[in-house]
Amino acid sequence: MPVHPYPQWPLFNRSVVAAFGCSLTLLDAADSLAALAGEDESYGNAIALLSIHSAISRADAVSIAYAERKSAEGDHTQAVTVLRAALGNRLPKREEGLLVSLIAAKDSVSYQGKFYPLADGQLMLEKARRFAAWADRMFQQRP
Repeated sequence: MPVHPYPQWPLFNRSVVAAFGCSLTLLDAADSLAALAGEDESYGNAIALLSIHSAISRADAVSIAYAERKSAEGDHTQAVTVLRAALGNRLPKREEGLLVSLIAAKDSVSYQGKFYPLADGQLMLEKARRFAAWADRMFQQRP
Protein backbone atom coordinates (compact mmCIF):
# COMPACT_ATOMS: atom_id res chain seq x y z
CA MET A 1 0.00 0.00 0.00
CA PRO A 2 1.41 3.44 -0.87
CA VAL A 3 2.61 5.66 1.97
CA HIS A 4 0.02 8.23 2.96
CA PRO A 5 0.99 11.90 2.95
CA TYR A 6 -0.92 12.97 6.07
CA PRO A 7 0.57 13.26 9.56
CA GLN A 8 -2.92 13.02 11.12
CA TRP A 9 -3.49 9.64 9.41
CA PRO A 10 -3.79 7.72 12.70
CA LEU A 11 -6.96 9.72 13.39
CA PHE A 12 -8.72 7.89 10.54
CA ASN A 13 -10.28 4.47 10.97
CA ARG A 14 -9.27 1.41 8.99
CA SER A 15 -12.10 1.80 6.48
CA VAL A 16 -10.81 5.24 5.51
CA VAL A 17 -7.27 3.95 5.23
CA ALA A 18 -8.43 1.02 3.05
CA ALA A 19 -10.55 3.17 0.71
CA PHE A 20 -7.86 5.83 0.43
CA GLY A 21 -5.13 3.25 -0.17
CA CYS A 22 -7.22 1.61 -2.88
CA SER A 23 -7.74 4.99 -4.53
CA LEU A 24 -4.01 5.77 -4.45
CA THR A 25 -3.13 2.40 -5.93
CA LEU A 26 -5.71 2.70 -8.72
CA LEU A 27 -4.67 6.25 -9.60
CA ASP A 28 -0.99 5.24 -9.61
CA ALA A 29 -1.84 2.32 -11.91
CA ALA A 30 -3.76 4.62 -14.27
CA ASP A 31 -0.80 7.03 -14.32
CA SER A 32 1.59 4.17 -15.05
CA LEU A 33 -0.57 2.85 -17.88
CA ALA A 34 -0.88 6.34 -19.36
CA ALA A 35 2.91 6.66 -19.35
CA LEU A 36 3.33 3.18 -20.81
CA ALA A 37 0.69 3.74 -23.49
CA GLY A 38 2.66 6.23 -25.52
CA GLU A 39 0.27 6.63 -28.45
CA ASP A 40 -1.25 3.14 -28.24
CA GLU A 41 -5.02 3.62 -28.42
CA SER A 42 -5.72 0.23 -26.85
CA TYR A 43 -4.94 1.55 -23.36
CA GLY A 44 -7.86 4.00 -23.25
CA ASN A 45 -10.41 1.72 -21.58
CA ALA A 46 -8.02 0.46 -18.90
CA ILE A 47 -6.88 3.99 -18.03
CA ALA A 48 -10.49 5.18 -17.87
CA LEU A 49 -11.66 2.29 -15.70
CA LEU A 50 -8.79 2.64 -13.21
CA SER A 51 -9.42 6.40 -13.05
CA ILE A 52 -13.14 5.96 -12.43
CA HIS A 53 -12.62 3.41 -9.67
CA SER A 54 -9.97 5.61 -8.09
CA ALA A 55 -12.43 8.50 -7.84
CA ILE A 56 -15.15 6.26 -6.38
CA SER A 57 -12.73 4.94 -3.74
CA ARG A 58 -11.57 8.48 -2.93
CA ALA A 59 -15.20 9.61 -2.56
CA ASP A 60 -15.86 6.66 -0.25
CA ALA A 61 -12.79 7.52 1.85
CA VAL A 62 -13.97 11.12 2.30
CA SER A 63 -17.52 9.98 3.11
CA ILE A 64 -16.24 7.55 5.72
CA ALA A 65 -13.88 10.14 7.22
CA TYR A 66 -16.62 12.74 7.59
CA ALA A 67 -19.76 10.65 8.22
CA GLU A 68 -18.68 7.01 8.69
CA ARG A 69 -20.70 6.00 5.60
CA LYS A 70 -19.80 4.82 2.11
CA SER A 71 -21.65 3.90 -1.04
CA ALA A 72 -23.11 0.42 -1.29
CA GLU A 73 -20.98 -2.07 -3.14
CA GLY A 74 -22.15 -2.50 -6.71
CA ASP A 75 -24.12 0.74 -6.90
CA HIS A 76 -21.48 3.32 -7.65
CA THR A 77 -24.03 6.03 -8.38
CA GLN A 78 -24.61 6.18 -4.61
CA ALA A 79 -21.11 7.55 -4.12
CA VAL A 80 -22.27 11.04 -5.09
CA THR A 81 -25.37 10.91 -2.87
CA VAL A 82 -23.44 9.60 0.12
CA LEU A 83 -20.67 12.18 -0.37
CA ARG A 84 -23.23 14.99 -0.59
CA ALA A 85 -24.92 13.73 2.60
CA ALA A 86 -21.54 13.53 4.37
CA LEU A 87 -20.32 16.97 3.35
CA GLY A 88 -23.41 19.06 2.66
CA ASN A 89 -22.40 22.41 1.20
CA ARG A 90 -18.69 21.55 1.63
CA LEU A 91 -18.97 19.53 -1.61
CA PRO A 92 -18.47 22.08 -4.40
CA LYS A 93 -20.55 21.68 -7.54
CA ARG A 94 -17.39 21.44 -9.64
CA GLU A 95 -16.06 18.41 -7.76
CA GLU A 96 -19.51 16.86 -7.60
CA GLY A 97 -19.68 17.28 -11.38
CA LEU A 98 -16.30 15.57 -11.82
CA LEU A 99 -17.47 12.57 -9.81
CA VAL A 100 -20.83 12.44 -11.61
CA SER A 101 -19.16 12.50 -15.02
CA LEU A 102 -16.68 9.78 -14.06
CA ILE A 103 -19.39 7.51 -12.65
CA ALA A 104 -21.63 8.16 -15.66
CA ALA A 105 -18.88 6.83 -17.93
CA LYS A 106 -18.40 3.65 -15.91
CA ASP A 107 -21.12 1.57 -17.57
CA SER A 108 -19.93 2.36 -21.07
CA VAL A 109 -16.31 1.67 -20.12
CA SER A 110 -17.01 -1.54 -18.20
CA TYR A 111 -20.09 -3.21 -19.58
CA GLN A 112 -21.23 -1.82 -22.91
CA GLY A 113 -18.15 -2.65 -24.92
CA LYS A 114 -17.55 0.95 -25.94
CA PHE A 115 -14.01 1.56 -27.17
CA TYR A 116 -12.37 4.44 -25.36
CA PRO A 117 -9.55 5.99 -27.38
CA LEU A 118 -6.42 6.94 -25.48
CA ALA A 119 -7.44 10.62 -25.36
CA ASP A 120 -10.74 9.70 -23.66
CA GLY A 121 -8.90 7.56 -21.11
CA GLN A 122 -6.48 10.39 -20.45
CA LEU A 123 -9.42 12.78 -19.98
CA MET A 124 -10.89 10.43 -17.34
CA LEU A 125 -7.47 10.29 -15.67
CA GLU A 126 -7.25 14.09 -15.54
CA LYS A 127 -10.72 14.29 -13.99
CA ALA A 128 -9.76 11.66 -11.41
CA ARG A 129 -6.57 13.59 -10.58
CA ARG A 130 -8.56 16.81 -10.06
CA PHE A 131 -11.09 15.02 -7.88
CA ALA A 132 -8.29 13.39 -5.86
CA ALA A 133 -6.58 16.75 -5.28
CA TRP A 134 -9.81 18.19 -3.91
CA ALA A 135 -10.46 15.10 -1.76
CA ASP A 136 -6.94 15.33 -0.34
CA ARG A 137 -7.62 18.92 0.69
CA MET A 138 -10.77 17.70 2.45
CA PHE A 139 -8.69 15.20 4.43
CA GLN A 140 -6.38 18.01 5.54
CA GLN A 141 -9.35 20.17 6.60
CA ARG A 142 -11.14 17.44 8.50
CA PRO A 143 -11.62 18.37 12.16
